[in-house]
Amino acid sequence: MKSTSNGRVKVHRFMPSGRCIWTMIGKEAEHWMAPSFNYCSCPAYYYNPNVQCYHLKCASKEEFIDYVDFSDDEFDGFISALLSDTLKRQSTSLPDV
Repeated sequence: MKSTSNGRVKVHRFMPSGRCIWTMIGKEAEHWMAPSFNYCSCPAYYYNPNVQCYHLKCASKEEFIDYVDFSDDEFDGFISALLSDTLKRQSTSLPDV
C-alpha cells in the first residue's frame, strides 16, 4: 500500500479535551473517518460498507498518519467547515430523480 503526501491520514487533535477528528485527502475530496467505528465518508464505503476502503486501511498503519494539534476553541469552526464540505460534495454527486 502506498500513500502520498496528499493521501496521508490526518488526526486533528483538539487540546486540552483530546477530541480527535480523522480525515484524509482523497483523489477528489477530503474524507472524514471514524476508524474505531470502521466508518469513512468516501463513496467506496457508501456503496460497499462490507469492504474496508483504502482510507481506513491507511488509517490502520501508523506510518501513514500525521497528527495536527488544535485548540478546543477551533473545534466548532473545524466541524462546521468539514460538514459543509461533505454535504456540498454529496449533494453534487447525487443522481437526479
